[in-house]
Amino acid sequence: MRFSHPSSSPYQLVQSPTSTYTDPDEPFDVDWFLYARCCVVANGRKFYEAVLANPENMPKNIEFEALLRVARRAHELKTGAEFDFVPPLSYETFSNKAGWAAA
Repeated sequence: MRFSHPSSSPYQLVQSPTSTYTDPDEPFDVDWFLYARCCVVANGRKFYEAVLANPENMPKNIEFEALLRVARRAHELKTGAEFDFVPPLSYETFSNKAGWAAA
């Protein structure tokens, strides 16, 4: 698995079964699942690959939503210009249809 474009990392993690990331008595929350996937990415390649290999390693009840704003904010601070970029892959929950079919 290549750990390259930031949007590809949360996208790939959509393949993980979602029941492992939170309390089974709570309803599934697509935003929370995205933020939990950001936490995986923020913890580095080794942790990311461990979660891909075993979804039970998905963090529970922890998130890192702020990761979604890092590139935009850094670009704007450095250049003073608006960050006009659309990633090649969507990191939104359910965007990886093949991954959800496999889960």
